[in-house]
Amino acid sequence: MDNALKCLEIGPSKKRRPGWDTLDAQRGCTIQARWGHAPLPIDENSYDLVFASHVLEHIPWFQTAAAVAEVHRILRPNGAFEVWVPDFEKIVRAYFEGSILNDQWYPLNPEHDPWKSLNGRVFWGARRGEIGKEVHFHRACFDAPSLERILLQAGFREVARIQRPEGEGHGWIDLGMRALK
Repeated sequence: MDNALKCLEIGPSKKRRPGWDTLDAQRGCTIQARWGHAPLPIDENSYDLVFASHVLEHIPWFQTAAAVAEVHRILRPNGAFEVWVPDFEKIVRAYFEGSILNDQWYPLNPEHDPWKSLNGRVFWGARRGEIGKEVHFHRACFDAPSLERILLQAGFREVARIQRPEGEGHGWIDLGMRALK
């Protein structure tokens, strides 16, 4: 990454990217704010790249457009937004094909029931230690056409699907898009 670029990660992972600003409601971030709940405390045209991996689905569906518009606002002209979400189409297809996978995300599904697996993926939030706390629940679903439409309606251009290197991200459910301002 070019050191001259100003970059922001929304909802950063524990592995922080050197030189990047971070935004989350949790302490320890460069900017403390809840994306999608109010305008971001960031000036217009401040960043060259904004990255959000598996965060947008935690914003209520009816606030998604405003959240994406805020990213557009804080990006500099020709800046890029890279966003990753669970691919709802893949999850539903896997359910109907009978191939939905069970993994560590299902503490409430020890019998590996496919219906419970589907619900675990769509309404994820029941991680060990967080059951009943509504800390991480999914509040929106996306497939490629809906995510592209939201990005275009926010004013982005050149929206394209992207792929992660093998072994990165959230595996088979990843849906990534890169959009330019």
